Amino acid sequence: MASFVAQSEGIISLCPPSAARAVATSVADLGFKGLYCDANAVNPETASQVSEVIAQGGGTYIDGSVISFSGLRLYLSGQRAGDFRRAYFDCAAGSAHGPPAASELEVIDMGTDSAVAASALKVGYRLPSLYGNPSNKLGE
Repeated sequence: MASFVAQSEGIISLCPPSAARAVATSVADLGFKGLYCDANAVNPETASQVSEVIAQGGGTYIDGSVISFSGLRLYLSGQRAGDFRRAYFDCAAGSAHGPPAASELEVIDMGTDSAVAASALKVGYRLPSLYGNPSNKLGE
């Protein structure tokens, strides 16, 4: 992981929600100073904690939310969300830098500096399935 972090300017974390803080701490402890997008299924409180970990390590936090309600979308929020989207997702067709099947993924900058807006949006999409089942909760 150290070699990966040392060579990276941007990282997307997409892991089990219970591992989100530990992954962020590992990345921060390795001296990561780039753009860190946490796209894990965590609640806003956990997103805020991950944001603090990344900021304390010198990195820049971007909140991400993967939602596949109708099509696959990645919502981004945070001060540098637009920079992250442009750097990693606005690549020309056929570019070697874009993610695989980028045309199937819509990346949306929510236009807010909030470090938890994308995670809060996840909660809104999750609420209908929570109704009537209080034991079914989102993330950690």
